[in-house]
Amino acid sequence: MSVLMFVLPMILLQGTAFAAEQPCSTKIKCPSKTLERGKVVQLVLKKVINPGIPSVFGLPSESSRWYHCFIPACLSSPCQHGGTCEETDKGFKCTCLDSYCGDRCEYDPFIHSLRLVGGSEGEGRIVITSRSRPATYMLIHQVNWSRNASQLVCKYLGYEDVYATVGGDLYEMSSLDNHSEAVTVRCPVNVTNITTCWYEETSVMNRKEGSVAVVCCTLNLCSTPRGNPVGLESGKVPDSDITVSSERDPNVSRLKARLNSPSAWIAERHDRDPWLQIKFDSTFIITAIMTQGSAEFNQWTSYTVSSSLDEASWTYYRDINTNIVKVYTGNYDQNSSVVHTIFTPIECRFFRIYPKTAHGVYVALRLELTGYGPLNDLLAAMNQEEVSCSRPIRGEGMGVEDGRIPDSSLTSSSRYNNAYTASDGRLNGGVTADIKAAWVARNDDKDKRVKIDLGKTSTVTGVIVQGRYGSVQWITSVKVSYSLDDVTWTYALEPQCGEQKVYAANYDNTTPETILFPRPITARYVRIHPLTWKIHQAMRYEVLGIAE
Repeated sequence: MSVLMFVLPMILLQGTAFAAEQPCSTKIKCPSKTLERGKVVQLVLKKVINPGIPSVFGLPSESSRWYHCFIPACLSSPCQHGGTCEETDKGFKCTCLDSYCGDRCEYDPFIHSLRLVGGSEGEGRIVITSRSRPATYMLIHQVNWSRNASQLVCKYLGYEDVYATVGGDLYEMSSLDNHSEAVTVRCPVNVTNITTCWYEETSVMNRKEGSVAVVCCTLNLCSTPRGNPVGLESGKVPDSDITVSSERDPNVSRLKARLNSPSAWIAERHDRDPWLQIKFDSTFIITAIMTQGSAEFNQWTSYTVSSSLDEASWTYYRDINTNIVKVYTGNYDQNSSVVHTIFTPIECRFFRIYPKTAHGVYVALRLELTGYGPLNDLLAAMNQEEVSCSRPIRGEGMGVEDGRIPDSSLTSSSRYNNAYTASDGRLNGGVTADIKAAWVARNDDKDKRVKIDLGKTSTVTGVIVQGRYGSVQWITSVKVSYSLDDVTWTYALEPQCGEQKVYAANYDNTTPETILFPRPITARYVRIHPLTWKIHQAMRYEVLGIAE
């Protein structure tokens, strides 16, 4: 056996003197070879195993290893996408750039396209395709995801920014993502476009409950609450998670605070700081508050709200324009469900609402909250930065309060007792002269309204309404209409939402209530139409806009 092993290599070694591509048992220097079309290449030496010589215990022996001169495998540039090719005994090995992968770096995992599924406009589960798999949609897993990536998704889709990052399980499964795998996404440092990010397969494949969804900034023209009801009306929020500072009696207990209940929650009459609290088992994002008054009596309330993550530290929600604690007007009748949108979403596990002023004998309240949740710790951490969605433009007073708009440009459908004209209704009027100033319509006026002629076509952003100075009289709800020619009139948001928008107005006679349009309108004439009121339909007012 040893002789054979000695002689055979010698024979083969002699053969290599005449044919450089024949195997030999010792390393030699490989020659060059001329290929077709005259190209000369340097052959490379590689170790091969001779299957014809037996091995010991199944392992190749040194005498079964041979060397052979080969045409370089890297000569054909097998590595794609800029990969580096390295010769190996078995052929070649590719070292891929960035996140390209595959034996030849053939797989391009960079995001090719994306879309949102399962939700309404501007929100839903994120599904992506890659350049190598343009027809395969993949869900994104929450692992390695970030708020910055959510921002890039929304901007890629043409939206201003991200409003919230939430779990994909909050959205219905669609046919598109029913069989989608879940992948993780990674992005380079200082990424500015989501298409420079790439996906990686993850050990939690097909874990759809761990997928990511986003809510992008959209213009909420019709005040439709974002998200879904948290479950006060439906009973999903259990009785044990609703607590109050006090209850007047069992018939108006905390359990009656659910929206559309046959009664309402009413605090004990001498409770000077009443509140109602909702506890969540996990973090929720609250986006809107819906309230009603008592189902039995003409009683409702204005209110403020606060939130907490630990039930120890509480944060009051503040007005986006003034940074003062926001007092919500609440309702203007017993049963209408009034929606107040929260422009900066509230992330919390505890939510409190504080009744303030009472319409009627008691402060009566029924409510529902809308939003997104529950959120796990990963998602909750992504929503702690302040949202940068555009807010309604406030503008500035157009001249009712300061007199730039003359008395002749302020007219009304009627006036009470031949007094209290439209010009008596200037915002904050009566304070310096200590008179009971306001415009007051006649009781028999069936179409009460005040009209402001701005003098020229202007950009109008909203109106301000206020009660009568020195008297317990104010407007509790209004509509607003506008015109370019004083002939054709349009009610605010009617073209977009299909109905005339009713705005909650004042809860006392001194506090101005600012009503802003989702986006500015163009008009010369503006009308304010009182609908409901306290004692008398008395109003002071201003028009807001952008000076040109």
